[in-house]
Formats: sequence, C-alpha cells, structure tokens
Amino acid sequence: MRNFIRCFLIGPFISVFLSACFILSSPAIAAANQENMQAWEKEVGRQFRQGDCAQAWQAMWKEARKGNTVALNALYGAISAASIIPPSYFPLSRELVVEQLGSHIIALAIYSRKDEKQFGGELRQHGIPDGLFGEYMEPDVSGKIQSVNKCFKSKDNLDDCYALAVKLRLIPSFEQYVTLMDNAPRPAFCPRHAKSFGLMK
Repeated sequence: MRNFIRCFLIGPFISVFLSACFILSSPAIAAANQENMQAWEKEVGRQFRQGDCAQAWQAMWKEARKGNTVALNALYGAISAASIIPPSYFPLSRELVVEQLGSHIIALAIYSRKDEKQFGGELRQHGIPDGLFGEYMEPDVSGKIQSVNKCFKSKDNLDDCYALAVKLRLIPSFEQYVTLMDNAPRPAFCPRHAKSFGLMK
C-alpha cells in the first residue's frame, strides 16, 4: 500500500498539478511554460493563488467532465494532496472528508486508466488498496476489491476492470460521477478555508 500511495498520490500531483498551476522560479521558464499551457490550466493556477477553490474546481471540472486526461490528472492531484475537497451533498465531518477523498482518488485513478505512464501501470502493479475505502459499509467490499485487483493484474484491457469495478459498485460509472459532481449542492473548498466557509462541521 505504501508504494501505491507514494506513486499515486505524490507522483501525479508533482508532475501534473504543480507544473500546471504554480509559477516557476525562473521567469524565462515560467513564460515559456505559460505559453504552452491551456487556458483552463492558467485559470486554475490564478484561482488557487487567490484562494478561490470553488472556482478552481469549476475550471478543472469543466474539462475533466469531458474525459480530458490532463484535467482528470489535475483533479486527482489536487484531491490526493488534500488541496481541495470536491463538491458534496452534505456537511462533511473530518472523518467523512478522509473517506470521501479516498473514494474520489480511487475513482479518478480508474477513470484515468488509459494514461499508462501515470495510472495504467500502477493499477496493474499495485491495484487499489483496501485502506483507501475507509470504514466499509458492506462486509464483502474487501472481496470485491480483491476481484478488481486480480483483473488489473491479469488483463491487458483495463476497460474490463473498470466495468467490473462499476458492476461491483466500488465506483460509479464515469457518466454517473459526472452527474453527481454536476448536481452536488455544496461547492468544492480548500481545507484551510473550511471553517470560515461553514462547509465542515
């Protein structure tokens, strides 16, 4: 599990999110990098620097909901580094925040399975760890995870494993996830602003 968390939570965040969202120390490199970035990436960086986490989520989500791999990676990185808490349907206690983040991390990793460098290879090698699901609501969840992990380690086509994870209700389908996030009434926020925004108990 330690390798999974290190590779999945730290690697993509450093390689995708930091380079896309924050200004580099060298002005020349920063200028060149800014020119190559898409408009939504620049907007996300600006909004994070201003502390506007809800709008930063919206900028990333607008592209991620289309299946944009770079945007999905950026969302994954922001969530896994606990820089942002996704939209929700009810106030989140600290315990629920941890559990919700784990669910989002797993779902986004599987949705990004076609990115072999960041996610496909890691899913094949490590699968998904039980611990990221938090407290199980069903007694057979661990068995379902083992089934999906067996698929990851034995299948060339990870789409089959995605379908199995959806069938076993470990994650929603991508279409369902989009609907859930589109309709969540409570906006995304950054943990450091949680109390002031009244979004966390």
